[in-house]
Amino acid sequence: MVQTLDYQLYMRWMISETPIKHTEIFFFENEGLKKELVAKFQKLFNLYQGSLNRQGKYGIKKATIFFNHNHSVNAKATVFNDHYLISINKGTICTLWKKFYLKSDLMKLEGLDKFDKVQSNAGYPINKLMFQLCCHFSFYHELAHLIQKSDYLTVGLSEDVTSSTNFNLERHVLEYDADAFSAVSLGTHLYQYIRDWCPNLKNGDAELIISVVASSIFVYLMLFESAKIPFYTKLDSHLHPFVRLLGIVHYMTDYIKHLDATHGVLNLDSSIINSEMMVCSKLISNELLDDQALTHLKVFFKKNTTDARNYNIELLELVSTNIDLAFNKRNIIAN
Repeated sequence: MVQTLDYQLYMRWMISETPIKHTEIFFFENEGLKKELVAKFQKLFNLYQGSLNRQGKYGIKKATIFFNHNHSVNAKATVFNDHYLISINKGTICTLWKKFYLKSDLMKLEGLDKFDKVQSNAGYPINKLMFQLCCHFSFYHELAHLIQKSDYLTVGLSEDVTSSTNFNLERHVLEYDADAFSAVSLGTHLYQYIRDWCPNLKNGDAELIISVVASSIFVYLMLFESAKIPFYTKLDSHLHPFVRLLGIVHYMTDYIKHLDATHGVLNLDSSIINSEMMVCSKLISNELLDDQALTHLKVFFKKNTTDARNYNIELLELVSTNIDLAFNKRNIIAN
């Protein structure tokens, strides 16, 4: 059971310790939101702040997460003196709420019959799982930036690009590493879901569940401003969402395989997961994304997948050899 934490109390503590002002904080309890959404904000805060409270193993003694008033989809990690902060835009939670949580018929879309069949055998709706894991992805990505403790943290590291900047390979590696850390964290949640909520899995069902969750992460990435930019590799300070997606699926699938290694129940096939993810992504994107994003999506599937895969291979190698990155720090502590 996750402990209920006092959001207002934590906000007062944060204000007393950092330059963050009361007016910058989104107090979800007092904003006239529907009770179900208020409860979801509270549950997310309980989970994320509770996690931050346990990061002493990384030298993070004081840390706070808060929601801000920004309507866009984004999040940010920073530090003031020795107080670590994660800020998630209220627009991130509210957008994912509308795109996924409220879409109880999402798996009823034409062409998603096999995904809907798997959902009917699960004990928890897949659209709500998609909402949760997209929110979790944002949090774990920012947590990774705290763990990295790079020089950029003092000025703040946003999940998505906020202004155009020159290409910076170090920043690309930091972002790719944050995605890797988040992906393995999602792998833990997803494996628990499969184990606890899907007791009657048939061959291939696990691949479909992982594929549909990966497709929701894809849609989430396509909501970023950077998704409106034509595909690129070595440009800007942030990775293009298409590059990010392939890395995320790789790390998440590999970690679920690792977790299942002692049981040998799932016998996952990565090629099937990637193939089904592409199918599902195209179908739900048509339902959830605007025309501009869909145009870029079609071009990517037609022209850019090879370049995205090649850049992933390069970044994966750079991450694997740097022990100061969050993914590797996590593995060192776990072992």
